[in-house]
Amino acid sequence: MKLLTGLFFIPIALSLTSNISTRMLVLERDHYPIEDHTVHTSDGYILNLFRMNRPNLSNKNVVFLMHGLFGSSDDYVVNGVGRSLAHILLDEEFDVWLGNARGNKYSKSHEYLSNIDPRFWSFEWHEIAMKDLPAMINYILRTTGSEKLSYIGHSQGGTTLLVLNSLDPEYGMKTIKSAHLLAPACFVGNARTDLRTLAPILGSSNFLGSSFGAEVLAESPLLDLICTGRSYELLCANLLNFFGGFDYEMVNKSLIDDILSTIPSGASWKQVQHYFQETASNKFQQFDYGLIGNLAIYRSTHPPEYHLENIAIPVVFYVGDKDDLVTIEDSQKCFDHMNSDHYKDMKIIENMDHMNFAYAWEAKSMVYDEVLKDIRKFL
Repeated sequence: MKLLTGLFFIPIALSLTSNISTRMLVLERDHYPIEDHTVHTSDGYILNLFRMNRPNLSNKNVVFLMHGLFGSSDDYVVNGVGRSLAHILLDEEFDVWLGNARGNKYSKSHEYLSNIDPRFWSFEWHEIAMKDLPAMINYILRTTGSEKLSYIGHSQGGTTLLVLNSLDPEYGMKTIKSAHLLAPACFVGNARTDLRTLAPILGSSNFLGSSFGAEVLAESPLLDLICTGRSYELLCANLLNFFGGFDYEMVNKSLIDDILSTIPSGASWKQVQHYFQETASNKFQQFDYGLIGNLAIYRSTHPPEYHLENIAIPVVFYVGDKDDLVTIEDSQKCFDHMNSDHYKDMKIIENMDHMNFAYAWEAKSMVYDEVLKDIRKFL
């Protein structure tokens, strides 16, 4: 049993460092081309979007990658050439775009709010789904001149794609060729966490963060001295396990410092709280503001559920058999709610836990080769 991992975390001041940027990882170590792009959402958030592209590409297929909770675009490059998903896709001549959700270390700006203003942090993953994803997808399609793109999302990156396409299926049909979701957090009522019994309290509208904004797990130099040097790598790996289900034996030990420099990358407490609500309710539904708040916002005593049967794009789930957060049982429930009239598939990845979809040294052979094969089916 994990204490509290990945999707679920109490806000604390302690945070791991996050001082290696995507540009440094890609340009300084691996010498891959990268561009910085800035995207504005309809509610004023300013997002940083990275593009890995070669001007002489004969294949102009576009792929968009979104990270999980507390993650960033760094998750898709940290393992380096030939092993990270972004590098693999670029080597296969895809036009690769790496997104960053509002509130992470690359997307902490707003048109008129400071990120120390509680109002900046008054969002959760519903807004990331309905505001951030369309803004980034529309920008990518305009910039590339492509009609559609392929989508890859890890954990929360899967949550938000499912939310967007359940509420606006026509938008998805017009913009997305296929979606490939690594450990997608949908139903999470069977997550194996020791704080599961506290989920009703932590998710309550009376608990912290439901009426005001709060940032959790922001980047900080506090543990920089601890998480440098081989003598502390096992300690730091255990900290990663605390964050999100992390098998130390599956990771290149020389990359522990880099991995610990990429996560956590910051998020809002409401994002975390929404997942606690999902754990307590065993439903895939919008944020629960309590009786009075729900009546004011939804005109209902309960938050509306997301209707997964509305999703009309091809979707493939990749679920780890050792994942304590996004379990096979919960993934099957999510999968079964989707419309059988549209293409869907779920693949169980042996010996894979939650975070190693991004960090496992052998992730290419375990899952990325399969993702690449599946993407090509819909090009």
